[in-house]
Amino acid sequence: MTTTMNRLPVATWNPLGVNYAPASAALPTVPADGWAKAETLSPALPAGVTARAEADFGDFAASGMGAETDTWLAENANLVNHLAVSGTADAPIVFENTLDAAHPHALTYLTIDAAEGSSLTVVQVVRGDAENGVSASLTRIRAAENAHVTLVQVQLLGNRARRWNAVAIEQGKSARVEQVRIELGGCVVACGART
Repeated sequence: MTTTMNRLPVATWNPLGVNYAPASAALPTVPADGWAKAETLSPALPAGVTARAEADFGDFAASGMGAETDTWLAENANLVNHLAVSGTADAPIVFENTLDAAHPHALTYLTIDAAEGSSLTVVQVVRGDAENGVSASLTRIRAAENAHVTLVQVQLLGNRARRWNAVAIEQGKSARVEQVRIELGGCVVACGART
């Protein structure tokens, strides 16, 4: 993929290097034998949260990484979770991925559909240092009126693994979505969020 990712709507001083992601941050090429199968993540779901087989996020707004990147991430995901929230979750939902020799690729697609007045905290953790490891994720959050969603993303990769992280959020009236992103490792890291 040769698209320019993370282009800021208003450019800043070029030497800062934050106006867009450079060519070195281009999404990885799909291996000839496909992506390694990710371990299925089935965390315990608190009351008020259900997992769905499918979710209608087809016309969703683009993330900070751009629509083309979002499409690539959704189509190549080897781990997909669609959550629907209808009440106040009494515990956070934690998704953990470890990149190792047996599972060097974790390409995740997570959607969260928070109903009116609902509340949820989701924690995503990725760690490991697989040779040519790839962690790529797309998270889409739809928060209806007065909903509250907290998204915590922690990346603890070694210096042999690469990371792409896209977040797209749509908020209703008086809804609140908080994102805490901690990117501590990886030889390539490209992230973008848009609300």
